[in-house]
Amino acid sequence: MEEALMERIKYPNDKLLQHEEQHTLFWENFNELVADFKKDHSSLAIVKTINKALVDWFINHICKTDKAIGAFVNRR
Repeated sequence: MEEALMERIKYPNDKLLQHEEQHTLFWENFNELVADFKKDHSSLAIVKTINKALVDWFINHICKTDKAIGAFVNRR
């Protein structure tokens, strides 16, 4: 969805590709964490790791990268 918007607004291609890669890496990592959780859901370490991954994603991706897309749209 974001990538379709980025294409439609002519967001710089290098940033679009970087954005797609960030999503891919996040989901690969998150799916591994979920698999680990399903194997041993009682592990506090896994729960903390999942929590950290989600917080990092929110802070670094949503609050920075996605916000930059909004700023790009507002400048147009």
